Amino acid sequence: MNMTISKKIKYFYWFFTLGIVIFHSYEPTEFKLVTMSKLDKFVADFYPIFADRLGHIALTFFFFMSAFWLYNNTNTAKDCLTKIKKRLLSLLVPYLIWTLFLAMLKIFMNELTIIEFLKKIYIYTFFKPIIGVSWYILSLLLLIAIYPPLSLIAKNKTISFLVFSILILYFSIIKYFEIPYIVEAKDWWWYDNMLFYIPIYLLGGFIGLNYPYIVLEKEYNKNRYIFIGAFLVILSILLFYLFQIRKFYVIFSTICLIGFWFLFKNTLFIKKQPKIFDAEFFIFILHQPIMLPIIRIIIQKVLPISAMNGFEMIIIKLITLTLVVVFSYLLRWGLVKILPRKVFNLLSGGR
Repeated sequence: MNMTISKKIKYFYWFFTLGIVIFHSYEPTEFKLVTMSKLDKFVADFYPIFADRLGHIALTFFFFMSAFWLYNNTNTAKDCLTKIKKRLLSLLVPYLIWTLFLAMLKIFMNELTIIEFLKKIYIYTFFKPIIGVSWYILSLLLLIAIYPPLSLIAKNKTISFLVFSILILYFSIIKYFEIPYIVEAKDWWWYDNMLFYIPIYLLGGFIGLNYPYIVLEKEYNKNRYIFIGAFLVILSILLFYLFQIRKFYVIFSTICLIGFWFLFKNTLFIKKQPKIFDAEFFIFILHQPIMLPIIRIIIQKVLPISAMNGFEMIIIKLITLTLVVVFSYLLRWGLVKILPRKVFNLLSGGR
């Protein structure tokens, strides 16, 4: 993998992390504006749709790339065990630490009692996570279970293609035709979310295992790829608009992501990445449970939200996004300065 592709992937991670923040920063009540001009109505109608679709595209990217990195370069059982160990250290350890921190914070704020937390610690940790956005991390941890057999048994490309195709087809059918799952887990609110993204996760694993060069080596710098990319992005937007059915969103998101990948030449990512990109993990894990509620309270105290028009509300959203990024970066910078490197790596998963 050359440096430009590596930087391109990093930019995509950064952009879609901000997309998750935008998705979670939307609240329907915020767009019940006092003045409803045509512009205000357009903003009130467009923004929630934009935030929702961007969130789906971001999660599609994250699930695909997570499986891609896990399955890539897996040739032996030793490789498999090494990758599982690394994934547990990078996901499970920081997840448990931040879950405990959020639980202590809720106890301090009288939103949760120590006894209640201890009695239901396994529920608050794995079934109904205190950090809502961490359902994605829990999904990745659970999906480790299918990694060893798929990566080691299906070494032959033909067998691999058949196995992955059958699994992708199965999970697509039960989702698109609403067939009951073999395993039901009604008490896990994130379980259905995970199943929704399993087909794209499996696709990422298949490509990472058999055709990694498609992502890591192949250059898409010719003008024809830009036109194809623009076409696919426009097509995905039209599909999102014409067919507002959630079970098709992963397909539309995949089309959009391929379009984005073609649309931006690798040569655009030559420059050094901003230091603020290092705060990506802290933005992801802390924006929903801590930063957005605090920022929302501050803004409501300082500004007359109810009197704002659509344009001003968009400005507020941009300010909110900026503050989340700045606070996350400052938090990471402070932790790096204060904590020993090994301790910091436990908090950030080595990021």
